[in-house]
Amino acid sequence: MLFLGPLLPYSYYFNKFMEPHFGGASPYFVITPTYMAFFLSVLLLVVFYKKKISVDFKLEKSLFIWILFIVYSFIISIRTATNLNATFYELVRMVIAAGISIIVYLLIDSKEKLKSALIIIGIVLLIESAIAFLQEFAILPRDLLFGETIGTSSIIYVAEIFRRPAGTLREPNTFAKLLSLFIPIFLILSVILKERKEKLFFFLVLTFSMLALFMTLGRSAIVGTILGSFLGFSLIGIFAKEHLPSKKFIISGVSVVVVLIAVIGGLLFQVLYLRFIVFGYLTVAGRVAQYQNALYTIKNHFLWGVGLNNYCYATVMEDISGIAATNPEFPVHNLYLLYFSETGLFGFMLFLSFIISVFIRGIKNLTLPDLDNFTLAVIVGGLGGFASILLQSLLGWGVRSITLFSLFFLLGLIVAGKNNGVQKIPQYTNNGIEEGISHSTK
Repeated sequence: MLFLGPLLPYSYYFNKFMEPHFGGASPYFVITPTYMAFFLSVLLLVVFYKKKISVDFKLEKSLFIWILFIVYSFIISIRTATNLNATFYELVRMVIAAGISIIVYLLIDSKEKLKSALIIIGIVLLIESAIAFLQEFAILPRDLLFGETIGTSSIIYVAEIFRRPAGTLREPNTFAKLLSLFIPIFLILSVILKERKEKLFFFLVLTFSMLALFMTLGRSAIVGTILGSFLGFSLIGIFAKEHLPSKKFIISGVSVVVVLIAVIGGLLFQVLYLRFIVFGYLTVAGRVAQYQNALYTIKNHFLWGVGLNNYCYATVMEDISGIAATNPEFPVHNLYLLYFSETGLFGFMLFLSFIISVFIRGIKNLTLPDLDNFTLAVIVGGLGGFASILLQSLLGWGVRSITLFSLFFLLGLIVAGKNNGVQKIPQYTNNGIEEGISHSTK
C-alpha cells in the first residue's frame, strides 16, 4: 500500500480554489492515496503488530535527525513564513514520509519478506513501464485520470519534448525519479543472483525500467541513475567482493547493459539530442536567473530563511532577476538552495546531517555478517538510488513532490538491512521449552 500510494494520480482538494504550488505541498488541505495508505497501514500495524511495536521499535538515527529538521523548520517558520498554512501542510508530508520509513523497516525483518517486497515492486515497475510504452505510441492517454490524448509519437518534432510518457504518475519527471530510485537495485540483483528464474525476472524488470526511463527523457534522472548504479557496484567492490560473480560474467553483464543503453539511446537519439542539448541550452538563462534569486534570498535571510514551503512567496517580493514575477509558481531548480533559502543555515545543516546519516547507516549495514544477496542489493542499490536522487536535486526540486514518499520508502528498505544481521538463536528455559531470542550475530 505504501509503495503504490504515490503511483495513483487521485488527489482530493478540500478548498474551492486550487492554488498551484510546485516545489512543496499545496497550501490547502489535500488528501492523497499516499495519506490514506499510510493511515490504513498504521491502523493495521496497531491491530496486528502491537506487541512487535512495543518490543522491537527503535527510532533510526537518520529519521531522528529528519524529525529534528521538521521541528526546527516549523519553529522558525512561525516567525518567518508569509503563508504558515503552506508550511503546515509541507510538515504533514514530511511527518508521513518519516512514518513510511519506520513502518517499512519495522516490518521487513527477514530475507523472505524483503524478497517478496522486491518482487512486488518489480511487478509494479513492469506494469508502469508497459503503460509508458503504450503512452509513447498514443495507445493510452498520457493522463490516465482525465484522458488527455496526444498525437502519435514522433521523434522528429521539437514539441514531442513536452509529450513524454509518465505511467500512472501524470508527470514524466516524477516517473523518471521513481525509476531512478529502484533501477540500481534491480541492476545489482541481475548481476549477483545465481538462481536463473530470479535473475531472468529482475533482468526483465531492469530492461523495461531502463527503456521507460529513456522514454521519459528525464535528463538528470538518466545521468543520476547511471552514476548511482556505478556507486552501488563500487560499494560491493569495497565491502562485499565475495558476492560478485566471475570476471567473465561481470564483463558479459556490463557488455549487455552497455549494448542495451546504446540501442535505446540510438532509437531515441534525435529526441534525446533535442531534450538534452537544444532544450537544455534554451533553459540555461532561466535556471541562472533562478539561482540568482535563490542566492539573493539566502543572503538576505541567511540564518533563519523565509519559512518552509514559502520560497515562491518570498521570491515574488524579492525578485532581482524578473523571472519570479512571470513564473511565481516555480521555485529554484536546486533542492539544496531551496532548503537553505527556506530554513536558513541551521536548517540546511540539519538536512545535510540527515543525508550523511543515511549513508553511514547503509555502510554500517554492509559490515553485518552473512548478508544474503537480496539484502546486499537493497543496501548498495538503495544507496545508489538515494545518491541518484541527491544528484538530480542539484538541478531540480523533485524530492519536494510525491517523490518524497517513494524516497522514504526506499530509505526504509535500506535501514531494514540491519534486520537480516540479526538471527534467532535457540535457547531453552528452565522447563526445557525452546524460545527464539533475538541476538546479534555480530
